[in-house]
Amino acid sequence: MSKLAHRLQATCSTLLMAATGALAQNTPEAANLIQQRYESAVAACNSAGLPAPAREACVRDAGTAADRARGGPPAEGLFTTPDGRATIVPPPTDKVQP
Repeated sequence: MSKLAHRLQATCSTLLMAATGALAQNTPEAANLIQQRYESAVAACNSAGLPAPAREACVRDAGTAADRARGGPPAEGLFTTPDGRATIVPPPTDKVQP
């Protein structure tokens, strides 16, 4: 991965980790701050001119950092997006044997 990609990932992670303290208050403002930081990090990943694998890794890192700031990944199971327009179905954790 290029030096730019590493720098961008570090910056994105730092921005999202800064929101962790705000989430400790567990307020809508804190959740909005984390979401804004995540969207900013993804925009930075997409505008950095990175090759696809590095860009995808950058976006994954931004999502991982946002999950950490929120207290962990969402619980498994069906859930609806905040705007109510979609239902998220996570992939199964067990692999089906042929």
